[in-house]
Amino acid sequence: MTVRDAPWLVFANRFTDTLADGLPPGLAREAVRQAVRKVWLLRRGDILVTPTPISPALMAYACDVLGLAPSDTVTLAVPDAQSVPLAEAVERGGLTAGLKALAARRPGLRMLPYALDHPTVRFASALGLPLHLYGPGPVDERTVAEVYRLNTKIGFRETAPGLGIPVPEGTVCADRQELHAAVRALSERGDVFVKPARSGNGYGITRLRRGAWGEVREALEQHLARPDLPPGSWIVEESIAPARDVSVQAEVHADGTAVLFDGQMRMTPGGYASHGYQCGLQAPTAVRSELAGMARRLGRHLRDSGYRGPFSLDARLTPDGRIYGTESNVRRTGTTTPHALVQRLTAREPGPSDGFAWLYDTGRPTPRSPHGLAEGVDRLTRTGLAHDPATGHRVVLMNDPDVSGAWSYLAIARDAPRLRDVEQRLRSALALH
Repeated sequence: MTVRDAPWLVFANRFTDTLADGLPPGLAREAVRQAVRKVWLLRRGDILVTPTPISPALMAYACDVLGLAPSDTVTLAVPDAQSVPLAEAVERGGLTAGLKALAARRPGLRMLPYALDHPTVRFASALGLPLHLYGPGPVDERTVAEVYRLNTKIGFRETAPGLGIPVPEGTVCADRQELHAAVRALSERGDVFVKPARSGNGYGITRLRRGAWGEVREALEQHLARPDLPPGSWIVEESIAPARDVSVQAEVHADGTAVLFDGQMRMTPGGYASHGYQCGLQAPTAVRSELAGMARRLGRHLRDSGYRGPFSLDARLTPDGRIYGTESNVRRTGTTTPHALVQRLTAREPGPSDGFAWLYDTGRPTPRSPHGLAEGVDRLTRTGLAHDPATGHRVVLMNDPDVSGAWSYLAIARDAPRLRDVEQRLRSALALH
C-alpha cells in the first residue's frame, strides 16, 4: 500500500493514450467522468488537478467523511481538458505558473498521476516535481515505453509466457485479412473474443458466437463497422468458459512488489465489460496464492524496467482452478482509489484492515431514488448505512449523481455475507436498478 510521506499533487490525467489508442469519444467521456473519484485521495495540503469540476455537494460530503475542511486542499478544474491530455490543457490555460507557486508553498510535494504517460512525465519535469515513488530525476524513457507496451493486450501476451503466466490461445492481427483468418480458425472450435490491442473497461471488445463462418463473418463485419472503434491492431482470443473474471492489484516499489488485494469483477451480460468489483476473491487459498505469484513476477519485470507504482493483472479463473492472464493495467485502475479509501476508513479498526470485504459498483436511479447527493446521504444515515467509525457497516457514495446520472458506491463490511446484506440494504434505500 502507498504510504504518505509528503503532500501530493493528485493529477487526474484520465484522458491518456495509455488507456486506448486514439481515445474514441465514448471512452474519453467515461474516463473524464471518473476523474472526480480522486477527491477521495485528498489529505491536508494536497492539490487536486482534474479535467472536470468537483461539484460543491460532492466536495462537502467528501470533506465530511475524510475529516477535512474545504480550505485544507486546493482543487483546480482545468478548462478544455476533456479531449486533450491534462498536462497540455494546463499549459494552454496558462495555469502552469500558478501550480508552480502552489508547489513552492508545499515542501516535499510529489505528483501522483493516474497514469505514467509522456505528457505527464514532461509536465512533472516542467513543474520541478518528482513523481510519487520515483527519485528526483526524470523518469527514464525506457520505463515509459514499457508502461505503454504493457498497457496493450499484445504487449501483455508477449511478456506473460516468459513470466510463467498462462494466456488464452489467441492470435495477434495487424490487418483485416489476418483478423478474418484468425476468427475463422478459432471460431470453428468455440466462441472467440475480438479485442483492440489497447482499450479499457471492455471498450471495443466483442464476443463472437461459434457458428457457420458466414454468420460469424457477418457479426464481425457489423462490429468493425462501428465508427468509434479504436484504431490499431487486434487480438483474436478463445473465450474460456465457464470462468470468472478476476484480478489482483499490486504496487511496485524500489525494493519489491507488494500484492494489495484480489477480487472478482462484476461483468455485464456480454461478459467483457466490468461494471463493478468485489474484494476479496472467493477462491481456494492455493488459487489466490497462484494469482498473487503471477502479480509478483509481473511486478519484478516492471521494477527491472524502472517502473514504480500500481498495476493490476486481469485473468479468467475456471471452476477447476486454472488461471489465464488476459491483460495488465500499468496505471491506477477503477479499484485503486476505492481500496485506498477502505484502508483509510478502517485504519483505526481492531484487527487487520485488509481483513475487510468491500465492493465498488454503480446503480441506475429510479423514480423513487433520492433527489441529489444530500438526500441520498440522509437516507443512508436514517437506515444506519452511512459511514460511521463506530459501526461495522459503512457505505460511501463516491460521486454526485446529479453530475454523472448514476449512483456509485463503496460498501465495506467485516465479511462477504455481511457485505451482501449491506449492498442489498443500500440499493433498497436508494431505490436503485
